[in-house]
Amino acid sequence: TDKVPYYHEATVDIESGKVLEHEVIGKEHQAALTLDEFDILVEEFTLPDGFEVVVEPWPYGGLDLTDENRRFFQGLIFAQDTRNGNPDSNFYAFPLPLIPIMDFHKREIIRIERLATGGRDDGIETKTQNEAKILDHCANAEYVPELLPNGTRKDLKTLNVVQPDGPSFKVTDNSLVEWQKWRFRVSFNPREGAVIHDVHYDGRSVLYRLSISEMTVPYADARAPFNRKQAFDFGDGGAGNCANNLSLGCDCLGVIKYFDAWTINSKGDISPQPNVICLHEQDNGIGWKHTNWRTGRAVVTRSRELVVQFIITLANYEYIFAYKFDQSGGIDIETRATGIVSSVNIDPGKTSDYGSFL
Repeated sequence: TDKVPYYHEATVDIESGKVLEHEVIGKEHQAALTLDEFDILVEEFTLPDGFEVVVEPWPYGGLDLTDENRRFFQGLIFAQDTRNGNPDSNFYAFPLPLIPIMDFHKREIIRIERLATGGRDDGIETKTQNEAKILDHCANAEYVPELLPNGTRKDLKTLNVVQPDGPSFKVTDNSLVEWQKWRFRVSFNPREGAVIHDVHYDGRSVLYRLSISEMTVPYADARAPFNRKQAFDFGDGGAGNCANNLSLGCDCLGVIKYFDAWTINSKGDISPQPNVICLHEQDNGIGWKHTNWRTGRAVVTRSRELVVQFIITLANYEYIFAYKFDQSGGIDIETRATGIVSSVNIDPGKTSDYGSFL
């Protein structure tokens, strides 16, 4: 474990599989941190049999005072229970207190940082983890139906959203949407996801362009390096890059119009993204009602909305974005967070001021 890694240069005959030449580059060249060194640090933690290490890439939330002005990434480390044979087993339930730091320009792991696992009575710099029993107090928290101990709920009857006459909206030219008195166009890009253009209501121009420019999630744990968990999801990850294919689940109900997108990947190639936007109508309860108390006659109308929706997955979280157009000329932008809570390890029996104990 105390060997210093060096650069090696080798020439290999691919057909024969033989090494023709091999030499060690001079010691004046410092090699990057190797995977073997990472494995050594991981091995200090005693993982239960059947667990494998999972690395979750994250943006580097802010340079430390000693950091060079370079592009870094960090990785959150978890362990996945593979004994059930299901690749969707929830590894977020088993966080390991290590974060590798990568220099993006050099493609090198430049250091690996240990995380604090103490509670509110421990110092802000204290690393208190017990390597031999780092996961003993963690338990499975599965979410895929086939791994739930009692399965999914059985007390709900089927609820169908049907529109026998079809939708009330019309889509032409693959982007022009017309519904009630609304008229607008829809586009999609890697950073912002769905964008609404040239919005008119009853012939009157309302908006030239409508989109979400950024979203940030400060996790607010003051202990280094937890303080770097500061995600700028649209700028760092790209909402469009992380958008879901909405036809694969029950993300939208009723008669649905899906929009595809074509974006450019990091190599400059065209990347198709099918069904990243769904357009549908939904009932929003009572829109207006009055009862004539003299005659007992009631008149009631339902409130209907037209929804332009896209959903992104960023590591453990999902974010649902919906542009909602109503029948009275109003536009609401709804953002909902779902998915899995971001977890870190904590010593058994302790609590923290920086998050909830699960």
